[in-house]
Amino acid sequence: SGSVAADETVLLELDDSAEVGLRLRRSGRFEFFDTRNNDVVLDWRFPANGIELAVAEHSSERDGTLALAFEDGTVRVAGLTFETRFSGGVETRQVVPEVLFPFGKEALLSTGGEKPRSVALSTTENDLVLAVSDGSGRVWVNRAGLSTHFLTGETAVESQAVSIAVDGAVTGLAVSSDHRWLYVGDRAGHVHAWDLRNGELIESVMNAGSPVSVMQMLTGGGSLLVGTRDGTIAQVFPVDAGEGQRPEFIRRFENLGEPVADILPERYRRGFAVLGAEGTLSIYHSTSGRTLVRREGGLDPGRGRAALSSRADRLMVQHEDGSFDVYGIENRHPEVSIASLWAE
Repeated sequence: SGSVAADETVLLELDDSAEVGLRLRRSGRFEFFDTRNNDVVLDWRFPANGIELAVAEHSSERDGTLALAFEDGTVRVAGLTFETRFSGGVETRQVVPEVLFPFGKEALLSTGGEKPRSVALSTTENDLVLAVSDGSGRVWVNRAGLSTHFLTGETAVESQAVSIAVDGAVTGLAVSSDHRWLYVGDRAGHVHAWDLRNGELIESVMNAGSPVSVMQMLTGGGSLLVGTRDGTIAQVFPVDAGEGQRPEFIRRFENLGEPVADILPERYRRGFAVLGAEGTLSIYHSTSGRTLVRREGGLDPGRGRAALSSRADRLMVQHEDGSFDVYGIENRHPEVSIASLWAE
């Protein structure tokens, strides 16, 4: 598993109250801690026989469901729950985290041994879409039907795995919450859209002109957010095109001025935070197109080094030395206000 320093963070998460944070490490360790004092609340490791995580990603719904892609090419789905308990009255309130495997611990998808570079997941009550790429032009997809046994409550997964090929090295994946579109970003800056209903691949719905570094779905809608190596942040949205819908480039936001390392959509609104590879953090609103706040430097560059609470009033950031800070965000009316007040 290596040293703590080598066992780097691949993903961060916060519970609704922003009292418990999760650091998911490359070794498969789920390290839950109290954000007020960094005390470890739960330390649990996925039994992967020494095989490390290559990449992990939130579902498009950002509901605590995670896609876990391991170095051997296998992909599993985990679920996080945070239960609030009052064992002896209000003053004993505690948040108790748990890691679940709603679809079992077996792999739901595999690259056939190739190391995963990108992974994406979306789940509904009745089906899930899971996608993984090894960084070449190949993408493996599982469109699985879900059914719950009325006696045991267990979920049965009926997998339909296929693979597609795109022209270019894949650097990002995203799945729309209606399970209509699988978006594929590549090193040339193109975003391709695969229609999951009829299997049609629409090549280059957008050309960003710089390698795609991250893609995320805006929650609660069909909007795709795209970040690139040259700091471009763009939005793609399906529009009516005569013969049905077709995803198109909608708008660009203010350039970040450095490579986009991560995009953190708000869970209940149309805002999102962007983390740059050189430590800059910006918060944008997708409807107004405005940049609400910008803070430069001092943050740990790279994916999975920040987490936004579900109410979007707390932002947890991991710094380069491994320490954490939780910032308060006062941003009640992002669609009309450009002022954001920060309080650590």
